[in-house]
Amino acid sequence: MSFEADRIQGLSNYKKTPTNPNSVRMDLNENTFCSLKEISLANEQIRRYPDEQPLTKLLAINWELPESSLMLFNGASEAIQCTCLAFVNPGSRVTVPVPAFALTPHYLNLAGGVLSEVPLTKEMEFDQKAITQSLQTGADLFITASPHNPSGAVLPYIKITEWCRRFPETLFVLDEAYASFGSNTLLNEVGKHKNLLVIRSFSKDCGLAGLRLGAAAGSATLISALSKVRTPFSINSAALSAATTLFQSAGGLNSGVRKQLLCRNMLAKETEECGLPVKTGSGNFFLITGANAEKFHNFCLLNGVVIRLLKNSIVRISPSDEAGNERYRECLLKWKESQL
Repeated sequence: MSFEADRIQGLSNYKKTPTNPNSVRMDLNENTFCSLKEISLANEQIRRYPDEQPLTKLLAINWELPESSLMLFNGASEAIQCTCLAFVNPGSRVTVPVPAFALTPHYLNLAGGVLSEVPLTKEMEFDQKAITQSLQTGADLFITASPHNPSGAVLPYIKITEWCRRFPETLFVLDEAYASFGSNTLLNEVGKHKNLLVIRSFSKDCGLAGLRLGAAAGSATLISALSKVRTPFSINSAALSAATTLFQSAGGLNSGVRKQLLCRNMLAKETEECGLPVKTGSGNFFLITGANAEKFHNFCLLNGVVIRLLKNSIVRISPSDEAGNERYRECLLKWKESQL
């Protein structure tokens, strides 16, 4: 006998890559380049429930949005989960470019959505024509990440706003976890489109992956719906304090993003010089493609460097800290020598 609810019996568990403490993690798209001051919490902050209001006000000023258009979450993943809970009914038709962030289809399936999956092109770009055709069938929801994970592709934001106008009955949800590593954001458009919701993460640009903090921006109506399904105190005081400090520090955010992009480009170049085909998009990572990609992935694992093996034998790599990056370079050198 199973005690599981019927709706989850066909779902898979989220699988984490098994590692040991000495492994270098370059598979999680973390940002180790932000300069974080020591997080200090007063006893009063520990005893009291977290107060989101100061950070919400700060974000409203930075993003030039009313506070009623913003809500904080325990990471972007919780924002996606709450979006599915709030806006997806059993049988709702959902257009999803694939491959997608692993938890997005998981939460959609959990909510009972019927997924219309639109594959990326062979060049790993968004297939705008196929997406439009899917939307024309009467999609209730469209959701994707842009910049895309894992390809780094960017969906032209002028196209998204065009779709918002053309398909007013469809809710468009953009996961902008990697927006700081590109050049565009739709935050300035949420006030113009009642059917647009933008999700942001503080894990990638702020380097707060361990504290779990995200946000959603949309009309007051959309935010009100999200508030009905989010746990009231899901964000901890340490996350709120760290993010507030970063936003108040001059250049505290951008400097970490710039450093990681420089390191990403350098590692990508060094990887390509070793004969491995590389694709660099608009995220904080790069891809290795070609016949040797999976073989290189296994080689790195044997040498204590964890990189992400995706479908179709594509490998995704994001920079580590200084010591970790040196371990990866050593791995590259060993690989190059092994191919002679």
